[in-house]
Amino acid sequence: MSNLFKSKFVLGLMLVAAFAFTSTASAAITSTLKLGSNNSQVKELQQGLNSKGFVVSTSGAGSVGSETNYFGSKTKTAVQSWQSSKGLTADGIFGPASRAAWTGTTGGTYPAGCSSSTGFSTTTGLPCSGGSTTFPAGCSSSVGFSSTTGLPCTGTTSQTGPVTASLAANNPASGTLVAGQATADLARFTFSGSGTVTAVTLQRIGVSADTTPSNVYLFDGATRLTDAASVSNNGSVTFNVPAGIFTVNGSKTISVRSDIATLTSGQTVGMMLATFTAGGTTSTVNLSGNIHSIASATLAAVSAGTVTPLGATLNPGAAVTVWQSTLNVS
Repeated sequence: MSNLFKSKFVLGLMLVAAFAFTSTASAAITSTLKLGSNNSQVKELQQGLNSKGFVVSTSGAGSVGSETNYFGSKTKTAVQSWQSSKGLTADGIFGPASRAAWTGTTGGTYPAGCSSSTGFSTTTGLPCSGGSTTFPAGCSSSVGFSSTTGLPCTGTTSQTGPVTASLAANNPASGTLVAGQATADLARFTFSGSGTVTAVTLQRIGVSADTTPSNVYLFDGATRLTDAASVSNNGSVTFNVPAGIFTVNGSKTISVRSDIATLTSGQTVGMMLATFTAGGTTSTVNLSGNIHSIASATLAAVSAGTVTPLGATLNPGAAVTVWQSTLNVS
């Protein structure tokens, strides 16, 4: 074998080896990745962010430095920083526009029926931004009406703000409420991300009157977050606190509870999360809890005996009894 042939042969092997190395060094990211995603492409994204200097932490689930398969709040923060550096909308969702900038292509690959990352697909009805979309309960698309609630299936919108919402894993199952009961647990929603929720709009669902949920509250566990709100004549309930109703840092489950009016036996009632505002961004989500039936029942009664003292002049600071009675429970 001549030296010239040997040189060409060795050079050819080197080129093949180099090509094999570079072609497998980085797998293509083909799907939309966002908070809660859990797959090998998340790890690929984390490795890329790590190599580009957008490292948030070197430990903890969802951090970039640890390069797990889970897309947590720390990975979202790193994605937002990278998006800002590229002049993209820093929503923390690694969608078509982000993938195009990531690979250096100009056009990008958009979902079917989309020619850009704005608006909705004319084919699927899904957002072209690659954001998450949730159709109302009983709906498989944005056309027609829900077979569960009877509400229109339209209005489904991408959640692109700093906080997203979903139906909680411990959302109350359909059950029977009692007319006249207090703080019935109607629905629970889990908010994920990082930000302060300043407004929440609910929609009454089921076959009932607007006055059936007589007082509606938001609870964080056993802590009541809001004063009582009433259902308006279009079935909506609005909480608006500019200073913030609650703050999300990771995830937080909020329950919707309501007093049930008397003389409502035979009706059905539930609550749907229609919209919420966080970080100045309002998302329309249309997440429906389950429908509950209302029955009439007497579960317990309490009566008070003679109240003492009947009347007295109290001396401030003195150890006095201001109210005393015997309660009889039946």
